[in-house]
Amino acid sequence: NVVFTIKKTPQMGVVEIGNRRGNQYSFTLRDLISGSVYYRHYSGQGKLDSIILEMTLTSLTSESESKLRDKYDFVLPVIIIPQPK
Repeated sequence: NVVFTIKKTPQMGVVEIGNRRGNQYSFTLRDLISGSVYYRHYSGQGKLDSIILEMTLTSLTSESESKLRDKYDFVLPVIIIPQPK
């Protein structure tokens, strides 16, 4: 299981998952692969933003059925490309 948790929200927009509005603070790898994760820009002048994510990998070991958990932090840069009107 892979879960992404937003540790620092974007300054120039929001992260939305599916049809849930406003900043969402966690989503799964399945959400990401299915194209359900969006960054929505506030339409200001800023052209750069960033999101700090924590990725948690959880798996069950077959021998003991105990959970193994690893966490990784990374910065996701966002480049805003204006859409023609």
